[in-house]
Amino acid sequence: MRELPERPNAEFAAWDGASVVIFDTETAEARNFGPGNLWLPAFGGDYLVYTSEEHEVYLVDLRTMEKQYLARGLIAYFLGDTHVVINPGDNAFYAVSVDKRERVELADLSTPLLRSMVEQRWGGAFQAKWADERFEIRLVEKAQAVCEGSGVEQRACLAEVSSKWLIEDVLTGEVKLAFQANKVEPAGPAEIVIATTPLCSEAGQLRDCHDVLANLEAQNPSPSGQAAVEGTTNIFLVDLTTGDATFVATATYNAATGRWPMNWPLVANKDYVAWTESYCGEPRGATRIYDRATGEITELNTSEWLVLADGRLGLGEQGATAVIDPATLEYLAVLPELAGVSWSRDLDYAAVGQGFGRGSVCD
Repeated sequence: MRELPERPNAEFAAWDGASVVIFDTETAEARNFGPGNLWLPAFGGDYLVYTSEEHEVYLVDLRTMEKQYLARGLIAYFLGDTHVVINPGDNAFYAVSVDKRERVELADLSTPLLRSMVEQRWGGAFQAKWADERFEIRLVEKAQAVCEGSGVEQRACLAEVSSKWLIEDVLTGEVKLAFQANKVEPAGPAEIVIATTPLCSEAGQLRDCHDVLANLEAQNPSPSGQAAVEGTTNIFLVDLTTGDATFVATATYNAATGRWPMNWPLVANKDYVAWTESYCGEPRGATRIYDRATGEITELNTSEWLVLADGRLGLGEQGATAVIDPATLEYLAVLPELAGVSWSRDLDYAAVGQGFGRGSVCD
């Protein structure tokens, strides 16, 4: 086990709670654009988009930190790197191209990737992820649409729905893979990382942990009698062009009645796979970093929520507040304590502003 160094003091002044601020982690400089809101995704390509208190939409060029007026709107977010989607106030959303500043109706977006993104926007967030800007990674069904009610019945529904995945080539419409898994995320080029359905021991046999938890709740429905199970899931890297799977590691899946299915971070790219075992479980596990070049796994003396970019690993829920080098564990950037931080894809720029609050990842 390696010890994560003590976190240094933040390189930036505390946020005022109202303004849109961009933090440049390369120069340790912050730029304040006055009161405004951020929506997700706030970053696209070389730009940030935000809305002012006067309901004006601005683009900020990250290369110059100059802002440019785009349109009037209550909500604005990036669709890929090329378009900004705007709600002018009547929920008649439309898109504006970043390069030509031309208005485009969402139904008229022509590229397969953008059409896929429009289809997978649900309740203010994307319900899918994309690998190589080509492969759509999504659940077969949307949990919000099919899982109603509460209690063990709803949890059983969520566990079932959230285990059925499709990988589709948006250019051809071909379904590349259909399978069951606990988690699926983009990895390296034309790759995904998956965690298999967690298995727990019951009466000497291995069963789906969620079935075991459902049985425990049926036997003891009292919320005061919370029970935990100890399970495992296997992590694999999968090549989307060949379907070949490469084993990475076995991770713990320690969930408790009343608190399943469990959320935990799993991230990957061409260099690393990182995860925190049983992040929302009992007990919470350690953060681990798998170096794909050496095959070595580094276990840290901490449990962190994770995001990953080339050579940068972000730590923290509701948007990372610190970035480390996954090879040396050296801190590369530290922000003041914030909720709702947005990051550029390369983790070079962070931004904060007003907007809807984000709940805990374990709620």
